[in-house]
Amino acid sequence: MGKARPNRRRKALRRHIGQFDSESLWLLLAAAGASPAVRHKWVRVGHLVELASKTTGLSGRHAEPGVLHDLLERAAESIGNIYMYEDYLPEDPRDNVRVRISDYTLRIGPGDIERPVADIDRALLVSKAIDPLLIDRIGFGVRDLLDVVLGYQDTAIATVAESWPEGDIDLNGDTVVTTEEVESAERLLALGTPEDLLPTDRHRLALNWITCTSAALSYDPGSRQSPVGRFLRVEDPSWVEPRWLPLHFVPGALAQAVGELAAQVATDPVARRRFAEVSAAEARYALWRFGDVFGPPDYEGAPMASPRNVVQWASSPTGRHFVLVQVMSELSVELFEMPEEPETLRATKSAASDPANPRKVSMTYGEMTLRPGAEVVPLLVVASPSHIAAFVRPGLPAVSLDDLRWMSKTADSELDLFNYCRDMSRPDLPQFMGWEAINIWEWWRSNGQSFFSGGQAPSLMMITPHWGTAEWVLGAKRTPVEVALARLGLPPLRDLEADPEDDNVGPRLLAGRVRDSTPVEAWRGRHKAPDPIGWSVHVSEVPVAVEALRTGWPEEQFAFLSDLAIGLSYAFEQITHVWVEAHRDTDVRGYVFNLTTASSGGGEFRLLRTSPTGAYKSPDKPDGVITVEVEVDLDPTLDDNFDVTAAFQGSMAAVIADAACAAGVSRVASDAIKAAIMSGPPTFAVETLRPLTSRNHFSNPVPLNEALVSVVDRKVAEAVSAAGIEPGEYRGTPAKAIDRDVLAPTALAILDAALASHSMDELLQFGMEQIERCLAHKSRAQITAQHATDVLRVGWDPLERLHASESELSTLRRCIELAMEAALRSAPSGSAPVDDLTWSEILAAARVYLAATTRSEAIHHQVGETVLEISTSFELSTKPAASSDRGGTISGNGSGYNFDNQAYARARLAPKRKESSAPKDEEKNDPPEESDGTDAEPIPAGINEAMLNAFGASATDVFGVLTTAGSWPLAPADPDAVVIAPDALADRVMEHSIHPEGVKTEVAQKRVLEAIKHVTSTSAELSATDWKPWQVRSRKRRLMIQPLAQRSDGLLVVSPRLCLATANIYLQYLKQGQLPWSQPAPPAALNTVLEATRDARNQALERQVSKVLADAGWRVVSNIKETKPERLAVPSLQTEIDVVAGRAGDPNIWILEVKDPTDVFALADIRRMLDRFFLDDKKPSYATQLSRKIADLAPHADSVATALELPTADPATPYQVRAMFVTREPTPAQFVGAPFPFTPLADLIETLEEPPDQP
Repeated sequence: MGKARPNRRRKALRRHIGQFDSESLWLLLAAAGASPAVRHKWVRVGHLVELASKTTGLSGRHAEPGVLHDLLERAAESIGNIYMYEDYLPEDPRDNVRVRISDYTLRIGPGDIERPVADIDRALLVSKAIDPLLIDRIGFGVRDLLDVVLGYQDTAIATVAESWPEGDIDLNGDTVVTTEEVESAERLLALGTPEDLLPTDRHRLALNWITCTSAALSYDPGSRQSPVGRFLRVEDPSWVEPRWLPLHFVPGALAQAVGELAAQVATDPVARRRFAEVSAAEARYALWRFGDVFGPPDYEGAPMASPRNVVQWASSPTGRHFVLVQVMSELSVELFEMPEEPETLRATKSAASDPANPRKVSMTYGEMTLRPGAEVVPLLVVASPSHIAAFVRPGLPAVSLDDLRWMSKTADSELDLFNYCRDMSRPDLPQFMGWEAINIWEWWRSNGQSFFSGGQAPSLMMITPHWGTAEWVLGAKRTPVEVALARLGLPPLRDLEADPEDDNVGPRLLAGRVRDSTPVEAWRGRHKAPDPIGWSVHVSEVPVAVEALRTGWPEEQFAFLSDLAIGLSYAFEQITHVWVEAHRDTDVRGYVFNLTTASSGGGEFRLLRTSPTGAYKSPDKPDGVITVEVEVDLDPTLDDNFDVTAAFQGSMAAVIADAACAAGVSRVASDAIKAAIMSGPPTFAVETLRPLTSRNHFSNPVPLNEALVSVVDRKVAEAVSAAGIEPGEYRGTPAKAIDRDVLAPTALAILDAALASHSMDELLQFGMEQIERCLAHKSRAQITAQHATDVLRVGWDPLERLHASESELSTLRRCIELAMEAALRSAPSGSAPVDDLTWSEILAAARVYLAATTRSEAIHHQVGETVLEISTSFELSTKPAASSDRGGTISGNGSGYNFDNQAYARARLAPKRKESSAPKDEEKNDPPEESDGTDAEPIPAGINEAMLNAFGASATDVFGVLTTAGSWPLAPADPDAVVIAPDALADRVMEHSIHPEGVKTEVAQKRVLEAIKHVTSTSAELSATDWKPWQVRSRKRRLMIQPLAQRSDGLLVVSPRLCLATANIYLQYLKQGQLPWSQPAPPAALNTVLEATRDARNQALERQVSKVLADAGWRVVSNIKETKPERLAVPSLQTEIDVVAGRAGDPNIWILEVKDPTDVFALADIRRMLDRFFLDDKKPSYATQLSRKIADLAPHADSVATALELPTADPATPYQVRAMFVTREPTPAQFVGAPFPFTPLADLIETLEEPPDQP
């Protein structure tokens, strides 16, 4: 009975479609099987197609588009349980996704499978392994099949795509196709199989192999790969020629066909060996993304592979961390046999059981001995010609070869694979169902690089399926680049890396490695990756690739040359129309620019030669690609007042124009190219800087690793669960208590445990090097943002990018400092070496500790409070306590502040972009010099002597020590952080210092030594203090103020850039009349001098405000004492007024309250500043005082206007009195929704001309 009912439904549907004309029905279904509007019901279309193929030759009524909806509903009833088969929405066929074959691209459709792009890449891999055997056996190979099927699919999509509807499609309405779609299906049917797809007998054999009779065609909606098997063409006696099935069948049937072809040689020993070798090589290529690869040497140009239970590769992101990669490959899924205990799992367990003793791992050839202390994790990679979901067992992460390739392309860092395998192999991993590995990987990446970070694991986790569609989305995004690479004969995107989040603004930066080459070096099992290759690619009808990565470039100029390549390709972006039109009547397909270097002291660029050949050694060299060899002078001749940016732009324009002319572009057109480049803004900014340190080229710092932060989060969450805290939302005092009593102590314990494995001295050395690199990259980001604003015209927001970079690097620097301070406090004496991964673990614990303590501090001071959320599975998260859409708010008359820290940070960065007239030093954080001479001296008057009396060393002495350490000479082999003896530092300071007249040498020497002590962080002093690293400015004992870290042997570890940053911090605070710390408070005499400095600055700012207004044409009355109300023609004043201003034609008369508060960044200081502005205490707040001033002047607006000598107001727009705070720089008070507007001095006139609305 179970089968009878479906048969009855099927027969009923067959009888129903028998009433239609067979030809019109076929066209309708062909249109539906390609239509984006029907893709959610392609399973039903397939069922109808199979029945229609068996009801041919009928001449019933015409199948109009309007009958489709009813047919689909009937098909659903015939199939039964339709929603079981329609749980997946295919991707939109309107997406232009093209794949690379040789030197051309072909457009593909999504079909009703998830990963058609991966299927094609895999098919090419299979072809490489077994095609010679297949051709000998059956007369054609996988590649022949791909040529035919993909070629037809490309032609078919081109035929029908113009008929597809545009815009959004309502998939919930009645399913219809348009008349235009049916007409395009008719054209496609008439096209048949184009002859150019069948150039050889092998192609014709391949076509015949995927052709079946209509009687033989069957349809299985439950098939995991293809409901019609391998068949894509059907022949019937009533048809003139065989017909291709609708387009949505193509991807699945092609993948099925490749699997069936491979199965024909699946037991052939040669085929199995070749596929195993190719799979091992592909796995190695993907693993190079994650660091070094170890394994047996290649034999006869291919990796040694083995069907035995052995490990193929060991992937090593650091010298102590390894992923043991076991590769299992078979040409048929049925032949896979899972070992009882895979060697990768056995070896991992063995290493974990006794880490101190070396263990052996069975490899495909011989054994590998693990070093003592190595941490290893397992990974099983499964390779098959067909789409396969890798086997899953507890403790053993498994992926298909497709998954590993995707992971390689989407990883953020070399550590990602190790961290993923470590997370997925941990014994307490929750039980889960994830279908295939790409789902798990994408979930892991999106979940903070953590599978589960809660403190209480669920009994079962279900991973949402269909994450594999990310391949299709990325393919559509990158298709224009793929087309450009094909035109240029460069490697396909499957062989190159690029940022998956690339916003497609400007040229695309691509990098990869030479394919199919033996390793550059294979020594003691280490397979060094082949030479890197990379280009910055301008995409247009005449694409241009500029070499951006080349082995042999001078290491110290590598970043410069890469940036130059991007700048050169940006030049083409700016003149795309002119560039394409200039080549309209030529045979030029595109250009590849190769950059070589010289140091001849000549011009910036020189065109060496052009040649009409591909630049990349590839078997597919398209005609018409012009190779341009350009020489870049790394030491061009510079005279005084030399505009390097303009010179580079001129040389760039000349080289591009000459190259185009040499390629056949007319001189008129090439001159137009040159003129277009010269008339636009520069695309590459060059600036001559006075280097402040002896080394200016650095590696990237080790970043905060999201996966490792998630590990710490999980351990903290477990502590929260163990503490008996209930799930829910916590704010205020309860949240503070959880942060203080559970989160912070747990994170600190994890940090101390991580530090304990290493020695203090090695931690200080590694940490100082990281700070040096961090500060170097911060400086570079600032210069880049300034160039983008002042010189270049870019398609992105420089301030937004700078803010993101500064925020990231500042957080990283604070975590490094916290870790180093913790190391100084605990003075660990472990022996384990510090590497990138162990340092990342330390940083992760520091980050979680810093986040918890900062949250607690924000709650304590009621500034920018956050809510702590604890889920039922004890996953911890935070969110703002209140929305900051309006830029912050004040609540409870100053009892709490919703401070918009993001806006404040952005505003603080903006002035740095405006200082184009400042001295061209790398550190440009100093405010501009005051025009009235207040800051004529770098250190305000009196502070030097007062500091000498207080600390035994003057400010000048401190600066001498810091700048000397900051410019310490480094040899090429020296690390980025230098180790200096205190006496040697003192001697060098003495050698390069000019002592004040009358100061004896021995006295000067003593002062220098005191200054060195003053800026040295020691283990004894830090361990003796009440260490609160979240309190920034209040602490004197912190690395940012005492940047010389003392080792256990008394030597000092020094980051030159940190020393210069500290000198700048000192200077900024002293010029503002403060010390860089608030506790302990300065001695009375020094405090008096500092107060005088603050008063002088505020008075100077008032004078500056008046001058700026007067210069802009405003009428100004300033410094009005409360005893002189007549100056404003008012009866009385309650308090002094700084500035009153107005101008003719403007109804607003402004009371400007000038305030020059010191820079604040710590939450406690921010709170104190906000209270001074808005909270009445013993003294009225600044806001209250300003309200009183308005009350004094507002009733007498006309009188005040008369005092300002303004004309009589128009009765329609009478004068009104308004008030505003004016500060030297943006201040936190500006970002809490204050009752009065704020403006920094630089924006004063602009703000007055377009004043904000009245609050």
